[in-house]
Amino acid sequence: MPLDQDQINQKLAQLEEYLKQLGELKDKPRGDFTEKSMIEAAAEREVYKVCQQVIDIAQTINADLGFGPPRFYRDLFTRLGDKKIISKGLQVKLEKMAGLRNKLAHEYAKVNPEEIYRVVTRDYQDLIEFSEAVAKYIKKSP
Repeated sequence: MPLDQDQINQKLAQLEEYLKQLGELKDKPRGDFTEKSMIEAAAEREVYKVCQQVIDIAQTINADLGFGPPRFYRDLFTRLGDKKIISKGLQVKLEKMAGLRNKLAHEYAKVNPEEIYRVVTRDYQDLIEFSEAVAKYIKKSP
């Protein structure tokens, strides 16, 4: 099945928009990311949207590669790492981010504001790296 470059490019554009919104929170002081603060709540929502978009992009690529549905979202990134679309280091980070997305979506575990702050300030670059890796991959695809 040929890679649907238009669909992935649209998803990448949306991811870029979400990253821009998340980036607006990068310079907030750590003290603003307290439980039940508006800053932390906004950051949680933006982190969720970014994580979900990354998963959506990974699902699209996985489908285009002919893989069936994954058992867990983290498996999407394992497959992308195995196919060398993303580095192994990035694969591990995105697998963890898929777990964070699940905690945010299903609220089955408490999310520590420190986790959100880490994504906003440190893991943000990993999300940009993912976007760049996907863009590079689709340019090489027929």
